[in-house]
Amino acid sequence: MSASILLLPNRQMRVVNLPATACTLPLTLDLLNAFSAERHQLAPDVGMWIDPDRQCLGMGEGNIPATKLSVRLGGLWIPWYGPVLVCGIDEQGRSRDLTADQLRTLAPHLLRLS
Repeated sequence: MSASILLLPNRQMRVVNLPATACTLPLTLDLLNAFSAERHQLAPDVGMWIDPDRQCLGMGEGNIPATKLSVRLGGLWIPWYGPVLVCGIDEQGRSRDLTADQLRTLAPHLLRLS
């Protein structure tokens, strides 16, 4: 099983499946409802895509689940805004679905995000 997780500001999560060939920027922009996207490293081979425009301007509703997940995985406490896509990163730096092992590792963190 593999999947990516879309963390929404309203404390909801959606499971999404990225194309097997690696995530394309248009799909990421569509999922984030954004005009641009930026990836931040959460853990080895795990990243999260954010909308940098919302982040810089503090626009929209704060994404508490994404902020908590980032902190729990060792990141700085930075409030994230808008939808956030959590996904795997392959050897070439392309986005892909999280592996079953990555999902098992993230599951305890994801279950305590609300």
